[in-house]
Amino acid sequence: MATNTTTDKNEIDLRRIARAIRSHRWIYLGGCALIAAMATAFCCITQPRYESTATMLIEDSSSEPAQTANPMAQMMRTFSIGGASTTSVDNEIMLVNTMDVMRRTVTALNLNTELSERHGLRKRLLFAEPPLLVGMARSVLDTLTVPVKAEITLHPDGKVSASLKAGKYSAQVSDATLPVSIPTPLGDVTIATGPSLDTASTDSRRFVAALTGTPEASAMLYKKVIIEIADKMSDAISLTITDVGRDRGRAILDEVMRQYNIKRLERTHLIAEAEIRFLDERIADIFSELTESEKRVEQFKTKANFISIGNEAPILLEKSLDSHEETLKTTAEIAYFEQILNTLRQGHTGLLPAVVIPGSSASAGSESGPNAFITAYNEQVMLRQELLRSAKPGNTALIAAEQRIDQLRTSIISSFTQLLEGARMAEDRRKGATGALDSHLHALPSYEREFMEIFRDNNIKNELYTFLLQKRENALLQYHSENTTGFIIDPAITALKPSARRPLTVTALALVAMLGFIGAGVSFTLRCRDRLADPFDLRRCGLEERTAVIDLTKPRDGARTLRSLITAGRTPLTIYTALIDAPGEAITAITDAMQRAGMTADIINDVTDNDTLLSPAFDSRAKAATSAGHYLFVEVPDPGHFDELHTLADADGAALLLIVGRNTTGRRHLIRQLEGFDPKHLIIAISTT
Repeated sequence: MATNTTTDKNEIDLRRIARAIRSHRWIYLGGCALIAAMATAFCCITQPRYESTATMLIEDSSSEPAQTANPMAQMMRTFSIGGASTTSVDNEIMLVNTMDVMRRTVTALNLNTELSERHGLRKRLLFAEPPLLVGMARSVLDTLTVPVKAEITLHPDGKVSASLKAGKYSAQVSDATLPVSIPTPLGDVTIATGPSLDTASTDSRRFVAALTGTPEASAMLYKKVIIEIADKMSDAISLTITDVGRDRGRAILDEVMRQYNIKRLERTHLIAEAEIRFLDERIADIFSELTESEKRVEQFKTKANFISIGNEAPILLEKSLDSHEETLKTTAEIAYFEQILNTLRQGHTGLLPAVVIPGSSASAGSESGPNAFITAYNEQVMLRQELLRSAKPGNTALIAAEQRIDQLRTSIISSFTQLLEGARMAEDRRKGATGALDSHLHALPSYEREFMEIFRDNNIKNELYTFLLQKRENALLQYHSENTTGFIIDPAITALKPSARRPLTVTALALVAMLGFIGAGVSFTLRCRDRLADPFDLRRCGLEERTAVIDLTKPRDGARTLRSLITAGRTPLTIYTALIDAPGEAITAITDAMQRAGMTADIINDVTDNDTLLSPAFDSRAKAATSAGHYLFVEVPDPGHFDELHTLADADGAALLLIVGRNTTGRRHLIRQLEGFDPKHLIIAISTT
């Protein structure tokens, strides 16, 4: 036995949807018209919004001069794309798009207050030079958490009437003279005369003022301003805002860029000020250390008894050599003097040697000095020797020569003794001086090392002092500099035509709402009024082709269709007929159609319950009727439980004919009852009257 695949879900069928829409078309048309009217009214009432854009170039914020910058950093800047790196541009975007910059912008432009003038149902935002000034104290606005709304009527006589609402609190004033202050639990709301108030007007004017706290206004502005990189190959960023009115959007973008530059300058000045304080302290410390280092240099030079090692070393070396030479000369003189004295004291009568020490004081000319005595003595000795050759003893000339020799010997001994003592004293002095010079020369390397340490420390402190002074000068230039990081390439400009984004969005939402309304209505109709009305209602269970509509007002057309379904390729059948919310005339119409075609159709309508149809006795009765070649129509006594007969209907030579009333039988309920039946043995008729 074949099994029918059915479902109790409300399956999508375009024909059923079209039928549902067609049956309630005026409701859907009315709903769609209402939605379209509401969308049109919203677009007409709301103020047009204009898109404003601005472009700002993020320049290199490094304060370090190019000539003192790190060469690697210079190279990175040279080969980078743009003047600053991508990370720097992203950082500046983060800095521009901060709540602090938005808060500063809100405070500078007083965006806490929105004043609009009513013209019927439409409102017009008043931004530049409003006729009325509505506001609260800045300290109140910075902490305001509840929005304040005021409806103001300006009378021709210059007086105002106002209705104010702040949360659950409300207040009213009538015919008050400007300026007026309205007390609230949050703070006083003041209404004053604006710069563009027309006192000659003869008509009343209505205004609406909305006051919001600075945090809320900053958060709203943060969402509205869009900041992004203008181009991947540049360091420029673009700012975009879509706002009511052309003037306010432009002013907001210009102020955002200005506040960003102010914040950047404050940061630069703060860093420079801290750097200057540190450098001042460090310069004072280095100056003190430099003074101490210079004192150490002075003390060392005084202690070491020299001014410059490089200049004094050659002089000292030359003096040391001269001193050694003089010492050698003096030693030679002493040896000569001792030799002469020893020779004379031993009674030597021969010639005495002359002084042969170059540069010595004893080697003076014959007229003075030791050599004069030696020369005179040697002359007398030579004279005596000449006299001894020819003179006899007792010769007066010989005696006189010997006397002169004795006198000269005595004089030479006396004179040379004094000269020897003087030479020895000079030798001692020269040796002391030479030792001092040699000691000083030997100490020069250690002095030089110590001096170099002191000198190096002094040079380091001098270089550091100069470097710190240069850094302080750079910090001062940075502190007093007004150069901004963000160079405004294009100030804010506003499009000439209003932005179409909101109308398009509203139109799209209206279309979505229409489709949703129609979809919800169709879904509700299909689920709540799911009645069998047309053959395609049974498409999902495969019975559309075996379903016909029989119009009892014109029974022949529908009856002929059913006759074709019953007799198509079949031998005479037993047709179990179940009437579900349908009149019995439908069976008569079907049997009449078969008789008109020359077929015999018998009807059994005397069975009292469904169980009888399942009995063997009724089975024998049905076979006897069909064996004669007749079609047997058996009315099911309990059509509400026709599903009990699926074993009879699925048998060979049998079929189940369901005749249901149109729009009276539940579709899903009927499909559930048809589960288990073979579609080949099912025929469904939808009766209409």
